[in-house]
Amino acid sequence: MTAAAALPVPVTAADAALHVIADPAELRVWANTRVRLSVQTDLPFERFVWHFEDGSDPVAGAVVEHVFAESVRDRHVTVEAMRRGQPTEVATLRLPVERLTVLAADGEERPDAEGLPKPDGTRLLFVGGPLDEAMAARVTAVATDVQAEVLVASGDDATVQALAQAIDNGALTVALLHWPSAFVADTPPLALIRNPGDALTPIRRGERDLGAWSIGDVGLAAVDTRGETLAEAELKRLHDVLQWTSAYRVSLLLSVRPLTLTRDAELIADRAYRIYEYALRHQVAAVLASSGVFYDGRFGGLRVIGIGEAQSAGCVRPLGQDACQQPSLTVIDVPAQGPPRLHVLVGDGFQTALAKHALPAEVGKIRR
Repeated sequence: MTAAAALPVPVTAADAALHVIADPAELRVWANTRVRLSVQTDLPFERFVWHFEDGSDPVAGAVVEHVFAESVRDRHVTVEAMRRGQPTEVATLRLPVERLTVLAADGEERPDAEGLPKPDGTRLLFVGGPLDEAMAARVTAVATDVQAEVLVASGDDATVQALAQAIDNGALTVALLHWPSAFVADTPPLALIRNPGDALTPIRRGERDLGAWSIGDVGLAAVDTRGETLAEAELKRLHDVLQWTSAYRVSLLLSVRPLTLTRDAELIADRAYRIYEYALRHQVAAVLASSGVFYDGRFGGLRVIGIGEAQSAGCVRPLGQDACQQPSLTVIDVPAQGPPRLHVLVGDGFQTALAKHALPAEVGKIRR
C-alpha cells in the first residue's frame, strides 16, 4: 500500500493520512478478482470517487467493490477525496498480480520431484501398470518424495503385489488402492490393499459397502469398464455410488477404459455416453482413465484425465500422433478450494515435471 503523487494537484502534508485498503491485496492471474476497496483517513472528507483504469466508469463511495477482469499485469486504483473549500486529495494503490511458483518445464531435470508445489490439501499418485519389482520400488519412492497420501495403481495382481511389498519393505505411510485393468470374477473395480494410518474411509450406504473411498473432502469411485460392454446392473451401481460421492466437495471417477478413442486400436462402446451423463449429473470433478496415454482435456462439459504408463512395453501414442509418449506418473492435487490440479512426472526416476503446454492438446475427441 503506497500513497502516490496527487492528480491533478500536488501532494500536500495531509495526503500522508489518506490511504487505500484493498481486500484481497493482490489479483489472481488469468481470473476475475472481486476486490473490496476502502479509504483510511483522519480527515473529514465528504466524497470519494474511485478510478480503476480498466475502462470502467468512476464509482463514488467510502467503501466500494470492483471486479478486475482476467489479467496478467498489475493494476492501479486511484481515489479522489473531496471536502468543501479544499483542494482534492488523491491516493493510489497498486494491486499486483499473484506471482505463481515457477515449475520445472519440459526437459528440465530436478531431483526428487522438487518442482512440485508442496501438497495443499490431498495429494494422490496414479500409476499405470504393469510394473516389475524394480519399477514398483521406484514408484513407491516417488510417492514418498512427493508426499502422496494415496497411491492408486492400475494393472494386474502382480503389479499391486509388487507395490504392496515395496510399501511394506519401506514401512511407508502411503495408502494403496488397486484399480485392476483386467476383469476377474468377484473382484471390485477399486480395492483397498494398504491403509496405514486409516487415511482412506469406505463409503457405505447403510450397511452396504459401495466399493468407493474417501479421504478428506475427496470421494473416489470407479465404474467397472473392464468388460467390452457395460451391463445395466453396473450402471445402476454407478448411479448409486455417485449419489454418495457427490456429497464430497470433490469426487473423482475412475474408468479403466476411456470415454472416447484416445489411442490406436482402442475399442469403445456406447458406455461413454451413459457414464458421461451420470458424471455430469452428479458433478464429478474429473474422470480418470488408465488409457496408456497421459492427457488433461475435456470431453464435452466433463474434465477427463489419462494417467499414462509407468513402464512402457512399446510405443504408446495418442491417436493421430507419431511421437511416442514417455513413461509417466500422474499426480492429482485436490486443494482446500478450487478444482483438482494435475502434474505429470516423466524421465529417469520421474524427476521431470511436464509443463502444461507439453501435454497433448487434442486426443481423439478430448480437447483442452
